[in-house]
Amino acid sequence: AEGADLPAAVAALARGIEKAWNPVEKAMGWSALGQLSLEGRELPRSDAVALRCFREAAASGYLEAFYNLAVMHYAGRGTQRDVAVAAALLGEAAGSGHLPS
Repeated sequence: AEGADLPAAVAALARGIEKAWNPVEKAMGWSALGQLSLEGRELPRSDAVALRCFREAAASGYLEAFYNLAVMHYAGRGTQRDVAVAAALLGEAAGSGHLPS
């Protein structure tokens, strides 16, 4: 099945992200991989993978990742629905200057 290759594909991309890029590019790479996984573009759709990727990007302070994590927590995608966590993440993103497009 196609989904069987997802862990290997994500692991290969993650190794590339971690090896090759500076911290800003690394965070952007994690965020992009999360978006691809969330939308099912170029990879099978996986909320769990998207959540992991956005967490990696947010750990570097990437504001868009905080927003994406908030949306996932609010909707209960890849994690249990938690409006309080979503609000805190949105506050972090907005307080640092991120405005959703």
